[in-house]
Amino acid sequence: MSSRLHELHKRSTQGTFEEERIQESERSMKRYECTATLGEYIISKRKELGISQRELARRAGLQNSTISRIENNLAIGDLETIVKLADGLNISISEMMQDISSFIRGSFNRLEIGK
Repeated sequence: MSSRLHELHKRSTQGTFEEERIQESERSMKRYECTATLGEYIISKRKELGISQRELARRAGLQNSTISRIENNLAIGDLETIVKLADGLNISISEMMQDISSFIRGSFNRLEIGK
């Protein structure tokens, strides 16, 4: 391969890797935003009920550390955990999903306003 072709190939490969890195970074940020929103939502609902993390964990049948990790944006939980959280917060899963959807829209609006 000529040095010119080699250089063009090298540049195109680097560009591809850079684009992939940026795309992965954007996907990671979106996951974080959704996780952060879930944590904010759980804190908000728990405070509305006037209950502690420990009490929510007891009501939901989850470990206190699970509640803490979700509220601190370190975990998002699987579907079973989300259903248990809804039960612990005395709301339907449908209501919880609608509320979380509203929280996400609000989070994105806050991000846009903050630009």
